[in-house]
Parts: sequence; C-alpha cells; structure tokens
Amino acid sequence: MTGTVTYLYAVTGSDPVIPVDELAGIDGAPVTAIDTGELTALASEVSVAALRNLPEHSTGAVPDWLAAAVQAHDAVAVHALRHATVLPMRFGSVYPDQGAVAATLDRHRDRLLTELRRLAGCTEWTVTVQAAAATGSEVHTAPPVAGAGTTFLRARQAELQAERTRRDQLAACTDDLLETLRGTSRELVVSRGQTIRLSCLVSEVETFHAALTALRSRHRTPVRVTGPWPPYHFTGGLFDARPKTGFSDERPEAEDG
Repeated sequence: MTGTVTYLYAVTGSDPVIPVDELAGIDGAPVTAIDTGELTALASEVSVAALRNLPEHSTGAVPDWLAAAVQAHDAVAVHALRHATVLPMRFGSVYPDQGAVAATLDRHRDRLLTELRRLAGCTEWTVTVQAAAATGSEVHTAPPVAGAGTTFLRARQAELQAERTRRDQLAACTDDLLETLRGTSRELVVSRGQTIRLSCLVSEVETFHAALTALRSRHRTPVRVTGPWPPYHFTGGLFDARPKTGFSDERPEAEDG
C-alpha cells in the first residue's frame, strides 16, 4: 500500500454538526466530517510512509513527528468535545479510505449510539496526588564527620520520621480522595505508581470541583487536576479504542479553574 490512508480521530453524533472548516489533523491535513446519518466520523488523510516508520521508534526518545501526531490527534478530539459528546479513537486508527470508515460506523452503529448516550454530558478529568516534598528543615544531606555519630543518627532518625509522615499524609489523602471521587464521578480508573493518577468520568463538573476544593483544604498533600478531556479511559472496546499507555501524558496541560 502506498500513498495515504484515512486516519480516524473520533466519532460523534450527527447533531450538532461539528465545524471542521479550519480544523487540521496530523501533518496539518484538513479534517473531514464523514456523515453516515446518525453518526459522524472525524478523519483525515495520513501518509503511509510516515506510519510505516513508527515501529523503528518503539523504544528510546519519542520522535518529533510522533509527538506532533499525538498532539494533533488529541486536538481534534478536544475540538469535537467543545461541541458535542465524543468517542475518541485510539491513536493510530487507520482505514484504507473514507468508505471503509463509513462501513465500520454502519456495522457498529447500535453500539456507538449506545455509548454516545451513556457518555452524554460527561467529560474526563485527570487527578494526580503525590507526597509533599520534604522541607529544608526535614532534610539532612551533609555527611557525618568524625566523632559526630550521635548527631548523624539523630539527623537520620529525623529523615526517617519525615518520610513516614509524608507516607502517612499520602495514604490519608489518597483514601479521602478515592471516597470523594467515587461520590462525584460516574466512573473512575485508578493508576498507582510514584504518583496516584485517577481518571474521572464527570457529569456534574461544579460538584466535582467543589469536592476537590474541600479536600485540598483538609490535606497538605498536593492534588493536581487537569481537564476537561474526551473520555479516553471510558470507551474501551470500541474498535479497541483505548488510548496507548501514556497517551494522556502527551496532552498540553490545562489546569482546573
């Protein structure tokens, strides 16, 4: 296969109409709205040669083209979200031509319409929490000197106590956060690592933010919120439409109000 293929960014209902006159996708290609009646696909043409080179970059630093392509993919989905309920597709969803995209939408019409109704009025918000950094008074990095064993041990005990305090603060904040978000989110996806990352499907945005404001006043642990995003983590199974690992990390950050 040479030339171009049709790249699928997102699927929406056909009402309201998503304006695409000045919308650019990957490599600046114009985005086309493929209307199949009750459903609309947002797509553009992408070079096959560019896509074929991606496996060469499966490890190591992310190449400039791939980073720009991920951002363009997300920008199209975010644009659609400003106008309607959107089902964002997985990065790299390509079809031979626009006819193949339309045929896919027709084949999955009932399921897509059901998902659009389920997600109506919802957006995704990302919440991250991590232990507060140690203050200058809590960190003792100077090496011990001869005859200063007692001083060193006390300093080390202070460091360990400060670390235990931070862990306790993180645990208390995380437990409170999970309870808060379960009460203010329709669905929740939790990812645990060096930071706790939660993806929240939210319909009552004001209630969601009010609850987080109250939580922040109860804890010293930093809680960061970004969004709104298309519901990437809540459309699993649609054409294998979950985003690749780390996809959301490529988004330009937008802090909550």
